[in-house]
Amino acid sequence: MRSMTGIKAAIGAAVLAGVSSSAYSQVYINEYFFNPSGSDSGATFGHEYVELRGPASGSLAGTYLIFLEGDSGTPNPGQIQNVFDLTGYSLGTNGFLAIRQKFSPFTVAPGATDVINSGTGNGFGNGISSSIGHTAQGTAVDIENLSHTAMLINIGVGAAPVVGQDLDTGDDGLDLLPAGWSILDSIALLDGGTSDRGYGNLVYSQNANGLFDAGATFVNVGFSEIEYVERFGDSTGQTAADWVVSDTFSTVSGTPPWTITAGETTNALYAGQVVGSHLGTHNPIPEPSTLTLLGAFAAPLLRRRRKA
Repeated sequence: MRSMTGIKAAIGAAVLAGVSSSAYSQVYINEYFFNPSGSDSGATFGHEYVELRGPASGSLAGTYLIFLEGDSGTPNPGQIQNVFDLTGYSLGTNGFLAIRQKFSPFTVAPGATDVINSGTGNGFGNGISSSIGHTAQGTAVDIENLSHTAMLINIGVGAAPVVGQDLDTGDDGLDLLPAGWSILDSIALLDGGTSDRGYGNLVYSQNANGLFDAGATFVNVGFSEIEYVERFGDSTGQTAADWVVSDTFSTVSGTPPWTITAGETTNALYAGQVVGSHLGTHNPIPEPSTLTLLGAFAAPLLRRRRKA
């Protein structure tokens, strides 16, 4: 008889491989900024954002963006920490949608759908204080810093995700998803804790530590903090050749502009890029045929079995 760990590893591998083949699989997490240097969100701050990309004017019916806890302890890894209900929205005529916090200083390109919180809550709001369908654990009005996994799902005829729902009941790998759910896109980011866990095809960590599911690619970025992620150009894959992760720097703490730190990015071409300068439109640097990784951070990609 197979052990429960073996069964869950097989389930995790199947889920990772089972990206939806429906029209919704054309929707991607394109970019998000979740930990601005010097500030997150507050009475006068609204610096975090998320950008999605897909077919022009494409419907997001049944689509949710969720963030899963990655740190060990309480709440447990795999619990849903944030839910963005996107079911009432469509992508813009240019195929982009931006989700912004209250008081956001960023400009969204013409043609993109601009979703900005105008509710009574700061940041993205939470529950009734959010005008954009965001709910989060406790009183949070922003995306939790690392460790976490961002996951774009379509629920089909299934039930909507809820905050606190546990997708890893044994803290040993992603469980079988609820009936009807399909993963459209995902990326996991870890802060280097030995028991931190990422869910999805691609897991980045600030060091060599971290747990992940069978079949996932693990990347040690080797620098101090991940604050920002984006896809190369219009990439569509779920490999390290499709994503850039970086630290950011602000010359005046807590105020824009933020730029990608030269010494702490997985691709040297992005050093100095102004974060948010192309929100709602195509990322400016196309996906290269060969990555120009900084030598100090060109850690080998490790495709290995899920740690127990």
